[in-house]
Amino acid sequence: DSSNTSVSVSQSESTEVTTSAETYQTFEIQLGGIDEINIINVSIAFKVNKTWIGSNNRDPANVTLYRNTGTDTAPIWNALLTDLISQDSESYYYTAISPGFSTFSIVVGTSSCNSGEFRCLVNDLQQCSNQTWTTTKTCQNGCSENKCVGESIISTLLGSSIYYFVIAFVVILIAVVFMILRHAKKVSK
Repeated sequence: DSSNTSVSVSQSESTEVTTSAETYQTFEIQLGGIDEINIINVSIAFKVNKTWIGSNNRDPANVTLYRNTGTDTAPIWNALLTDLISQDSESYYYTAISPGFSTFSIVVGTSSCNSGEFRCLVNDLQQCSNQTWTTTKTCQNGCSENKCVGESIISTLLGSSIYYFVIAFVVILIAVVFMILRHAKKVSK
């Protein structure tokens, strides 16, 4: 009977995950009215505040959801596959697949990159400079392989220099017209 089913999420004071990363939040998800044995995989969606990430010098691409399969006093933390799925002006949004419910911890690592490297972070093309990722371009349709998705080669090459393209086209057109008139003048002599 699904009318007796409940899910509750609460803050947890469980022992933090011991990694070089920093714990953002620890919480517990409990089920009521469902036997845990009937759970195969659950998708857990969560968000991390952008201001917190920036003020703690953390990398939004280095977020992992951990699941405690031990006890509160003797935790066994297992990293879950965690995907960054979107962002807005305030938060980054993630999903992770878990084999069940328990106590979870959102852990955020630091950025590590080599100057000149590029990456895609949701819709942002980013470049590493001085071990810090900086957004160089925001892509309307997301990005992949260090370029905006759905962008033509011409618009990539031109970027914001469409003005120069138009000027070059006009100069070439004038040169061609001049050459045609000059050739026509020679033929008429």
